[in-house]
Amino acid sequence: MLFAVVSYQQKRYNLFNEETEGYSKLVTELLSFPTYSKKKKDIDKLKERIQSLIGYFDLDPNRVFDLVMDTAEIFLDRQPTNFMDLLSLFNRNNLGHIMGFKFRFYRGRKTPARLFKCAAMLIRDGYLNLIDLYPHLYPERDDQLRNKLFDFEQEKFEEAKHVGVVNLNQDSSEEPQAKAIDPRNDRQIPEIFVHNQKLGLLTALLKVGAYSDAINMLDSLSTATVPLSFHPSIANALCSALTLLIEPIYAKISPSRIMDPNYDVNERFECSESDAQLLSKLVFPLLYHLGPELHHDLLLFTKLVRVVNEFISYQQKGAHFSAKPEYLGALEVFLSALCFIPLNTGLVYEIWSILSQLNYESRFSVYTMTKDNGYTNNYKMMAQYNLASKEIKSVLKRLSKENFKTRGRAIARIAHSNPLVVADKICEICENYENLIPLIVEALRYVTPLLHDVMTFCIIQRFIKEPIRPKLKSDASSIAAWLANLATLIGYLFKKYFTTDLEPIINYVLNQVKRGGWEDLIILKELIQHMSGIE
Repeated sequence: MLFAVVSYQQKRYNLFNEETEGYSKLVTELLSFPTYSKKKKDIDKLKERIQSLIGYFDLDPNRVFDLVMDTAEIFLDRQPTNFMDLLSLFNRNNLGHIMGFKFRFYRGRKTPARLFKCAAMLIRDGYLNLIDLYPHLYPERDDQLRNKLFDFEQEKFEEAKHVGVVNLNQDSSEEPQAKAIDPRNDRQIPEIFVHNQKLGLLTALLKVGAYSDAINMLDSLSTATVPLSFHPSIANALCSALTLLIEPIYAKISPSRIMDPNYDVNERFECSESDAQLLSKLVFPLLYHLGPELHHDLLLFTKLVRVVNEFISYQQKGAHFSAKPEYLGALEVFLSALCFIPLNTGLVYEIWSILSQLNYESRFSVYTMTKDNGYTNNYKMMAQYNLASKEIKSVLKRLSKENFKTRGRAIARIAHSNPLVVADKICEICENYENLIPLIVEALRYVTPLLHDVMTFCIIQRFIKEPIRPKLKSDASSIAAWLANLATLIGYLFKKYFTTDLEPIINYVLNQVKRGGWEDLIILKELIQHMSGIE
């Protein structure tokens, strides 16, 4: 029994058995080390002195390890890599627990930013595995975070529904209700996010360049309707990360490159395999998580649009082609972010230069995703939809022959940011008021080609939307008014703006006729009548 105790019982370290002088000497060595030095011999000397102190004073290696990490936190802004080299002295399998205990100490209160940065750098450099540290972070369960996020988004959706809505049932004698909160400008953060260590580590991972681990955390914590980018610090970190990632690619296409004396005018952008992989593996996943919050960084927005434009132009084969799903997802983000940027015609044309290279199936897929995933599932975009709808209705109901030019400019101002909202409301009004169709078409002279294309999309959507409306009147002898009015709108629209793509309308009519839908021939009739003058 005595032999077993002596031979196999692990020696327990505690402060009563150790020499405190050893720790004071250790701290002195660590703090006096020239952190700016990159010489290997200096680091080797420090390793030797630490080993000597551990052996001479019988220090606990795990406590020494902890002190080394504390010192690394302090000198993060100088030369942290020197302290990272000291990790070879210790058992790295314990690093996850040591860092985890540090995070547990700050549960429920503010965690120092330098601790997040130190952990992120260890993960980035391969010293620490995110899986080992993750269970120690607060809150422990991801479903707690998702449930709180779900409650938060439901509250914001209710607020978004009331943006731009006027209560007509309120008695004039009563006090006016408080103005509805605009979720687009609301910076309120849920309580569970205030001291959330997982979000703090996520932000630090983005800042130090550990993008793959950051993407894994974003995939794990985000919900389908509210991405984590609504948190200001995460949105800023995502914008900074995307700026750094695309800078080498953008330098090849930047307009400023013409200032280079060696610039070749005939040089064409070449899409390398490494650039394509960078977009696919890192840029696009981060962009999807950023979502509409991209509008906060207009410079980054413009760079991303130009980069995607160059890549699609490089891959284009023929007049129009079908883009990869990852590029369609990026275009959806662009249109969603555009909703919050007022009166930027240049950016609208930059986006249209990408869309105009695609076939109409790809373009309409982007519009559908923006409408369904954006305006329906994002509370900020829902609020923007309500505001834009209220503005465009106010403009259209005052449209007349005397003011159609002035009103046309007002329509263009709204349409630059929200083409889908404007096109949808125009089609809705034209369905019911045939006499306004010529005036509305004339007023559209100030809008961009993007709105004309979105108009085509919205018209076809109204043809096929559920529930399917009858295309004949109740007497079954004449065309229903809504169908006749939309056909008239098509005739006026394509006569006035003849550069608009007519292919989707023609294909729709052909497919309907093949199915026996002869009622849709009125669309072809209106097109021929207005564009050729033949009755």
